[in-house]
Amino acid sequence: MNGTTWQVQSVIRVVDGDTVRLVRSRTTRLDALELTARDAHPDGASVRLAWVDTPERGQPGYTEARTDLTAWIEQAPGPLTVVCYEGGAGWDRILGDVLDADGASASEWLMRDRGWEPYLPA
Repeated sequence: MNGTTWQVQSVIRVVDGDTVRLVRSRTTRLDALELTARDAHPDGASVRLAWVDTPERGQPGYTEARTDLTAWIEQAPGPLTVVCYEGGAGWDRILGDVLDADGASASEWLMRDRGWEPYLPA
C-alpha cells in the first residue's frame, strides 16, 4: 500500500489506542516554488492507525490501549512523521501510521511490544 508522508507538527490528543489527532504539514516543489500544505482545522486531522485494532471507548482495555499509544508518542525520538494511505478509514478519519525519527511504527510497536491485535478488515 502506497502512502504520502507528512511531518507531524503537533499531536493534539490521543483519542484511543489506534486513533490520534495531529497537525500535519508537507512541503513540495512546483517549478521554482516551494509550497507547504498544512492542516487548517485547529483540532488537526484524525488519523486511524492502519495495522492495529484496539478497544473503543467503553470497551475493556480502552484505557490501557490509549495509555500505550500516548506513551509511544511521548517516548518516540522525534520528529514524528505520518504516512497517510488512500481510501481513508471512514468516519472522517485518515488511514495511516505514525513513525518516529528512526522509522519505527506506532502500529507495529503496539502489536509486537504491547500485544494489541492486528486490524483485520471484515
